[in-house]
This record gives sequence, C-alpha cells and structure tokens, in this order.
Amino acid sequence: MRRRRNDVVVFDLDATAAPEPDEVPGAPHEHAGRTDGVRRRLREAAAASAVVVVALAAWGVTAAVHEHQRVTRLAASPGGVLSLAHAPTVRWSAATDSSDATAFMPGLVVVRRGTVLHGLDAASGADRWQVEVGGDPVCGLSAWGQESVAVVDPLVCWGGPNADRSTVTVVRADGTSSTRDLDGPVDAAAGAPDGGVVTVRRTGPKPPAPPVAATPTDNGGYTASGSMAQGQDAVVRLEDATTGELRWERTVPFRPVADVSTCGAVQVDGDTATVDVTSLSIATYPSFVQIHACGLDAGFTLSGELTTAADASAWSWPQPYVDGGVLEQVGAYSADQSVASVLHGPDGSVVGRYTAQVLQPWATDGTGSDVVLAGSGGVPLQAFSRDGTVRWRSIHTYPEVLVRTAGVIVAARDDLAISGLDPGTGGELWTDDHLLADDPAAGSRDFVRNAFTDGSVALLVLGHDDEDDAFDLVALDLATGGVRWRAQANGSWPSFAASEGRLVQIVGNEGTRYVEDGDGRTVRIDPGTVTALG
Repeated sequence: MRRRRNDVVVFDLDATAAPEPDEVPGAPHEHAGRTDGVRRRLREAAAASAVVVVALAAWGVTAAVHEHQRVTRLAASPGGVLSLAHAPTVRWSAATDSSDATAFMPGLVVVRRGTVLHGLDAASGADRWQVEVGGDPVCGLSAWGQESVAVVDPLVCWGGPNADRSTVTVVRADGTSSTRDLDGPVDAAAGAPDGGVVTVRRTGPKPPAPPVAATPTDNGGYTASGSMAQGQDAVVRLEDATTGELRWERTVPFRPVADVSTCGAVQVDGDTATVDVTSLSIATYPSFVQIHACGLDAGFTLSGELTTAADASAWSWPQPYVDGGVLEQVGAYSADQSVASVLHGPDGSVVGRYTAQVLQPWATDGTGSDVVLAGSGGVPLQAFSRDGTVRWRSIHTYPEVLVRTAGVIVAARDDLAISGLDPGTGGELWTDDHLLADDPAAGSRDFVRNAFTDGSVALLVLGHDDEDDAFDLVALDLATGGVRWRAQANGSWPSFAASEGRLVQIVGNEGTRYVEDGDGRTVRIDPGTVTALG
C-alpha cells in the first residue's frame, strides 16, 4: 500500500512485511528477535528514504523558486536576456514601415505598416490584431536608448498635429482601442506610462527671432554668439489618454538664454545666421517626463514633482536611474566641461550628489546595488554610496559601464580593453585587451554598440568604424572573461533590444518615402525588418 503525503509518495513497508510472530500459527519463538531486527532495519531504511525524497523535493522547490525569481528579474531589467548560453538563431522576422518606432507590450512586439499597427506574438510572430491609427503616429514612450524598450499596456499613440485637430489613440494588449481628439491644438505630445498622454502648449506672445552672429570655423562649420532675453512659457499637462481626465498641470517659465548656440545648430544664408529656437521635444520614461526647448527645460515625476536641479547657467540631462529614481547629469556652459550628477528619489527629492558623471550600466541581471559608479571624461572610475560617500577609486578610466551583475561589473577602458571588476573593491578580476582594436593608420576603431546579460554571460555587440554592416556578437563568460561564442549580426547598422527577456534585432532598409493617409496627413514610410532571436 502507498499513501500520498503533500504530493510525496511514501510506501508503507509494514503493509507488506510478515505478520507478528504471535499471529502466525506454529511460528518458532526463537526467530522472533531476528525478525524484529529485520523489521527495524526496514523501518530505518524507509525513514531515511523518505527524508531523502523530502529533501530532494524541497531542493527542487527551492531551485524552481530561485529560477522563477531569476527569470522575473531578467525580464524586467535593462538588457536582460533569459539565456545567452548559445549563439541566438532566428525565431521569426516581420516587416515594418517604421523601423525606429517598434513598441513592446506584454507578450507582443508592435510594428506599423502604413497607418496600421500590428500586434505580433513575441514568441511566434503571429499577427494577433490590427489597429488603424492614422496620421504619422508617435506610439509608446518617447525615450531613447535602453529606456525605450519599456513594456507598456496600454500603448498610447499621438497622431500628430493636423490643423486644429490632434488625436490620441489608446491600444490595449487585447487589441481593443479607442480614439479621441485632444482639447485644442498642442505644440507637442507623447504617450506616457499607465495610459497617460503628455501635452505641451506654449503660452504668451511669440518673441522675434534673436539676432545671431556667426563666425566660420576651420572645419566648415560656424560658431555663433547671441542671446535671447524673452520667450514663451509652456504649460505641461499629464492626462488620461482615454478619458482626458487631468492628472496634473504645471507651467514651465521661460528662462533667458545667454548663448543661443546652445539651442540648436546654426544655419547661415548669405549674411544672415539663424538658430531654430522654436523646436520643442518631449521625452517620456517609465518614471518621469522631460520637456526641452530653447529656454525651456524641466523634468517631472509621474506625480508632477519637479526633478530639474540645473539653473539657467547650466545644462541638464535627466534619465531613469537603473535602481530607481531619476538621475540628472548637470554641466556648466564653461570651458572645463565638468559634469556633476544628482540622484532624485521617486518623489523628486534629492537622494545624493556626486562630483563626477554617473555611469549607468547598459545591462543588468536585475539585482540592485547601493553603489553608484561615476567617472568618464578623463576621471578614473569611482564608486559612491547613495549619499555621496566614496567607497573605492580605480586607477583606470572607464568611459562606459557595459554590464553589472551581483558578482561582476564589465566596463570598457579608455585604452579599449574590456575588464571585469569586483563590485566591492573595483579591482580587476580579468581583462581582455584583444577584443577591440584601434588602427589609426587604417582609420578603423572598434566600439561596443549594445550589451546584454543573462547573469552568467555578457553579450557585446561590436562595431567597426570602417565597416557599416559588420557587427559581431561576442559572448564573454562573466566569471573568467573568456569568449563563450561568436556570431555575425546581419543587416546594415542593426539595433538590438531586450524585451521581457527576449532578444530582438531591428534593421532599417533604404528607401524612405512619404505618403498621405485618408485625412491628407503625411505619413513617413521608413521600411525595415524586426527579427526575434532565441
């Protein structure tokens, strides 16, 4: 007989053993002790087996829990890929008419063809739904770099301005959608997290174009001088994209600009030099939004708290910090080009200040860290505590931190060596000074384009200055720095992204053209191919 206890099968040995001696007619009494010994040993063996079974089951449960936690962390981390044990192969490919605007939703890769969004199954590439968005839509978060790979639900698309009408379409992961008109014209808009849409409207009289004096440079360009004392303020609103319900509204005052060349490129036509001071951009991230224009520069948390620390004499570049909050790089418009960094908490408060440029890892395994890495620009790498206390300093300069895991930091040295560093001390655990090459005579210099990790392997996408379509995938063992495998990337200037632990390659093709949608709005067709790797 067997009994099931908590899904562990336990055999009852007593049920198959011989009966007790006094239950067996004519059983020899002198063998009773021997029989009892056999039964005792059987019981002990059974108990030991049961302990082993339970221990193995517990180990299996613990291992499964740890694996689930690892997968969950990687799926949510920048550059996290579930497995890089082997060179990736093509799982599926799909065409897109907007190679620079691929979006990601839970279990989906979203591409645009014409003015129609296609929700493709991330595992198979099957077309799950189609939604007409019209115009030249800007869909999803408008961030750059690894931050643009954020998985969103719903997906918010701004249709772009069309005379006095501007529309926003909300697409949900199940393919349902809704469209509404924004309240009046806007100067710029962008989708935000949690189904929001950010709009910016300039207010006040438009000032005349500022006078600009341009001086030719030796390289064929121009340096400009001029100032801008007056300009328009901006009203920033975050509202529910579906209903229009206001979440918050803030007014950003114009700040006088001492040097208009910081507002954009100088254009020279005969004796007249101009700088475009009207352009306005919005960047939306999973944790904050940012607007930028000439004399207008402000960042806000999703609750509307201001996160910009720079004054009118400095530039500011905010970005989501890898371990939460908002990291703001601040630099003065001065000859020394020095950069400091400010870390804001989710509520906008200042958590720490650092005397160098903070270097964010391009990829992590999802494990957090209380160490803030800073350096670059000729400044050796150093590690700070969150409050700004120095933990350690390196003797080397590392312009980029490529991968950070619980046990190793992979960084690119200024002499092109790739090193693995001890997170606790900054000491080099291993160094590869042959992976990247620099040949000034041939005009060739290698560089790292992307970085990914599964926690035990670092995948680097390597490019070469003299070859537009030669990109190599190199997987390094994080423990030793040894090369696990190499592969060749396909396509001219491919970009890579990791979404929910899956590796995706996006390649733009030649042949950009413009067409009109049903409302007469111009739509840019920028064909490309999206490939899921696995």
